[in-house]
Amino acid sequence: RYSALVAAPSFSAVTQLLKSARAAFANLSSFELMWHEYLSMACKTIGRSEPFDQSYPLYVLMETEGDLDVRAEEALQEWLEAQLEKELISDVILPQSSEQAAQLWHMRDASGEIVKELTPYVAFDVGLPMQHSEAFVQRVTQRLEETYPQAHNLFFGHLGDGNLHLTTGPFAEEDLLAVEELVYEEVAAVGGSISAEHGIGRIKKPFLHFSRNEEELALMRQLKELLDPQNILNAGRVYPN
Repeated sequence: RYSALVAAPSFSAVTQLLKSARAAFANLSSFELMWHEYLSMACKTIGRSEPFDQSYPLYVLMETEGDLDVRAEEALQEWLEAQLEKELISDVILPQSSEQAAQLWHMRDASGEIVKELTPYVAFDVGLPMQHSEAFVQRVTQRLEETYPQAHNLFFGHLGDGNLHLTTGPFAEEDLLAVEELVYEEVAAVGGSISAEHGIGRIKKPFLHFSRNEEELALMRQLKELLDPQNILNAGRVYPN
């Protein structure tokens, strides 16, 4: 595995990077996007300094997989140099060992540790059209900051498949429902999905109408009744008992 942490000047640059990386590397296995607020909080939580000497709006932790081959490593380095020349990348860190690579991934995977600092918090896993992702983040951040100025709003996600995570908090317990509705309203406004990779289950069931209309819900219920007339499969999830 060959990893790199890159700092990007804008969301537009990140989308161009993704397109270029997909064209250059058939074995591109990860393209993890982190907004600065997330990376800063992650570093603080795990007790390490931020990786770059200055702050940037966005960061991408990317990884390619393949055989242990010096040519594969050189190909990644040459591609990164080209992106620096195009100014799609502002800075880059190439780990020199598997231990250094693991330290970079620890920052990306620190969300479980971060939430301890934000309790009571709300965590979102939404699916968005890529062309609306930047505006969505700006709009949600603005609304949350106006109404809940004490909260930290941390965005990160798998840009390649439109999967965006938001962890936000702390809140008063009585505000948690209103926060969920606020975010899902913005998801609906851009034609997104309230769940990208973790399903609906029981917790998101009351909010399914934000990404599925009545006709779609009716069809889903009909399919459920057809395939599971005794309601014994996954009972109590997605639909009322």
